[in-house]
Amino acid sequence: MKHILIAILVFCVTIVSANDYAIPVSVHAQAEMALFKSGHPLPISLTVSNGLSATLRFTTFSTSPNDWNGETMNISLVEVYRDGKRRNLLLNKPELSAPSTVSGPASHPIHSNATLTIMIDANKWTIDGGWAPGQYELVFRLEKMTIDGRSELSVVSDPPLKVLIQ
Repeated sequence: MKHILIAILVFCVTIVSANDYAIPVSVHAQAEMALFKSGHPLPISLTVSNGLSATLRFTTFSTSPNDWNGETMNISLVEVYRDGKRRNLLLNKPELSAPSTVSGPASHPIHSNATLTIMIDANKWTIDGGWAPGQYELVFRLEKMTIDGRSELSVVSDPPLKVLIQ
């Protein structure tokens, strides 16, 4: 009887409808162009929505692309699929090389029911075969967002972003 009760509790706790999140923080990735050219920048906006009652903080050097990859701090491209093949093509994250004149990253507050948008260039991530022409599916993760100065969140973008490169 004890095992049945535990199973029911676990089942009830894990049921979440398709539009609800267990923690009301989401990341939405959006392509800034309908069609990209191979070998050129791939501008993508990542928008964090805070549905918590508390302020969320995201730490990064920049919220827009720069030549030393400051915008990539605490952002990972976790899944890259080309032309429907379910083989992750990700090889390397861009190297972050902050100039000595930059004292450190900034903590950007995301107040309750507010958003923060970070612009990135996905072309900075190295993938197997390069960013060759094709239909891509991308999933990003924003990491080390803090709540109350102690708790950390990592949130994966949902739904996966579909990008067409010519």
